[in-house]
Amino acid sequence: MNLSEQRGGWVILISFIIALMLLAIPLPQWLSIARPEWAALVVIYWAIAVPNRFGLISAWAAGLLQDILMGNIMGLHAMSFVIISYITLRLYQRIRISTILRQSLTVLMLMLLNQFILLWIYNLTGHKVGGLIYWLPSITSALVWPLIFLLLRHFQSLAPQQRQARGV
Repeated sequence: MNLSEQRGGWVILISFIIALMLLAIPLPQWLSIARPEWAALVVIYWAIAVPNRFGLISAWAAGLLQDILMGNIMGLHAMSFVIISYITLRLYQRIRISTILRQSLTVLMLMLLNQFILLWIYNLTGHKVGGLIYWLPSITSALVWPLIFLLLRHFQSLAPQQRQARGV
């Protein structure tokens, strides 16, 4: 890893810190049920943007940090982030060339998968989660994807190594 790649890693780290801060901000109950999955969106973006630098271990670490921060079952988000990251890494070239609307639909599918994995684990551990409202964060995540995509692409362009060969 050369020096410019090391300096460019700060953008990825800062984006995860901001995503985790957005998850920790207290919101009213009626608004918190629709909170987008910020960290999962950042995982998807970096898996698309720099698949050679962001992989399954990075996704696992981000999920583990979210579990620690939110007081969830340890490894809950880590496992779901690894799965959605793996799928995104397998499809990143197709997702990259898609329009932002098609990317949002792909993000919706990935977020629904993420929610399904979380629901499955919650049910295995005896936590009661129910109702159609549970799936609302997947929809809001897909709706904010264009904003996240454009913001992270802008910040990615600030990193030294990303200016040379920016894929997204």
